[in-house]
Amino acid sequence: MNDNYDFDFWVNFPFAQSVEEDSEELAEKIEKCYRRYNVHIKITKCRFTDEKIVFKFKLLKITTYNDVRKHERDVRYRLKLAEFYIDSKEENLYFIVSKGRKQTIQSLTKILDSQFYAESIKKLTIAHILGVDTTGRLIIQDLTKYPHAVIAGTTGSGKSVAIKSLIFSLLHSYSPERINLVLGDMAGDLSLFNDLPHLSCPVITNSNDFLEAMSQLKVELDRRIQLKGTMEYSKMPYILCVIDEFSAFISGEDAKQKVSREIITEILRRGRHAKIHFLLAAHNPTKANLKFDLADLPTRISFRVAQLSNSLAILNTGGAEKLSGKGAMIFKSSQDDENHRIQGVYISDETLREELTGIHFNCLLRNYECQYKFTIDLSKKNCELLPNTLIRNTKSKNKNEKLATVLAWALGQSTISSNEIIQRERCGWSTAKKIMTQLEDLGVVSPLEAKLRRDILPKSVDDLSDDLINILKDNGYTIDDIFTPCSHSGA
Repeated sequence: MNDNYDFDFWVNFPFAQSVEEDSEELAEKIEKCYRRYNVHIKITKCRFTDEKIVFKFKLLKITTYNDVRKHERDVRYRLKLAEFYIDSKEENLYFIVSKGRKQTIQSLTKILDSQFYAESIKKLTIAHILGVDTTGRLIIQDLTKYPHAVIAGTTGSGKSVAIKSLIFSLLHSYSPERINLVLGDMAGDLSLFNDLPHLSCPVITNSNDFLEAMSQLKVELDRRIQLKGTMEYSKMPYILCVIDEFSAFISGEDAKQKVSREIITEILRRGRHAKIHFLLAAHNPTKANLKFDLADLPTRISFRVAQLSNSLAILNTGGAEKLSGKGAMIFKSSQDDENHRIQGVYISDETLREELTGIHFNCLLRNYECQYKFTIDLSKKNCELLPNTLIRNTKSKNKNEKLATVLAWALGQSTISSNEIIQRERCGWSTAKKIMTQLEDLGVVSPLEAKLRRDILPKSVDDLSDDLINILKDNGYTIDDIFTPCSHSGA
């Protein structure tokens, strides 16, 4: 540890650095502590930042990487370190150590004004500043390569700051001709970005507006794919949809929320072919409330989460539940299977407001016009993508809501089964069986016979009882549309 203190991969970036006088002593303690567990390693190099010490080490004798990882927590507690974990990069192994000093804040505004950033974004289509990795390198990714991402983090972990930092960096670096933004946030925290010309519509804060926006985005997706390869398509801006707490918009059993899920699923699958990208944020990521196939969201960003199951849902591995400090994240790219520890950038709400009301953004707000900008008209309120059987009043809910949903669907079929109810409603067997029994009592389906599919008995609106009509009307369904077209006529 006494020869070369510089890592070959170190990138000179203007963050303060300092030398720890006791680094060699700490390195010896780490080696000695591991030997207590019959694990033999040799620390060969080190590097310092204001926040952490980075030790490069190699394995000795018959020691394996898993041996070192197994006793990671034991060494941390025995040496009373605020933070101690193992990282790997390009087949090299490192200990990342923090002795509890004040955390270094990576200022977003300083990064945006740096020459390093100016040179980096020339190589990228749309630059996303993530932060600084464990070796001190600034990590900037091409957002269009993701092509979609999910970001997770509990309260106080830094997730919201990361989202605001991303949006501000895009506003700062790209014109509306380059990128348009669709922002959703029921809490309204992103509303400070309203009125800027990059936005396709005001920040979305309710499910009805969200459905309308996604519907129009789906129409734009189809239009762009038809125009792909033309001069007009080449001039179209990229569209980035950033939805904070997206589960609040799509997790309910309301018909409109279900349609929103279906629309987003289709956009996720084809959006990359039309310059459309999603970043979805979740406070409590579980496989139940994420709703989408995570294969369509291959890039993952996780700040500290509440428990191991949340980390598994996002990263397919543990680790995010152990993160400490605001802004600490694990990044998993669609281009790389490895998980990378990164310290995120920071901008305060006060600084953000000052920047957004500054001269640069005021001039942009007053004078900018974009010929190919994608705009969303939230006042339309008439989603053409909604099937007629799903048109309903979202304010009208009662205890028969799930029954009405199944009923509206069933009346357009000739036969149904309990398994189909399970798949459509994502419910258990007992719930499906209960619904089927209710449908039988209401005269909608035929009695069970040898476990065969149940026949649908009503053939027209005239065959519906008053009870059935009331259930449908109370849940906002249009009766005249239930049998349009009548699949049973002429049967």
